[in-house]
Amino acid sequence: MDTAVPYRLKASGVSKSYGAIRALADVDIELMPGEVMALLGENGAGKSTFVKLLSGLITPDEGTIAIDGDEVQLATVNASQAAGIAVVQQEFSTVGTLSVAENLVLGQRGARCGGARAA
Repeated sequence: MDTAVPYRLKASGVSKSYGAIRALADVDIELMPGEVMALLGENGAGKSTFVKLLSGLITPDEGTIAIDGDEVQLATVNASQAAGIAVVQQEFSTVGTLSVAENLVLGQRGARCGGARAA
């Protein structure tokens, strides 16, 4: 890897279990700046669990996550957002009186939308 351009996101050996159920096992993923990637898989493949780890809703049992080359602990939603991670849920409920952009940043502290700062 060229150290001048670190991965925007790099997860190495990420695992998560719920009791005897292994939801993620030794997951590795690397994203370069500007790269777009889709998470695809069967039901139960761990897609939602991985997104929850990135969004700070749950923490991994094992492994590391790095943003721009720096290892981070995404133990809370605020920590995840501070690291630049935003998640738009598949089954997203919108507020009809808000614009699309305003709905996308709904609930994100400090997010900007058309110059206005979200609460």
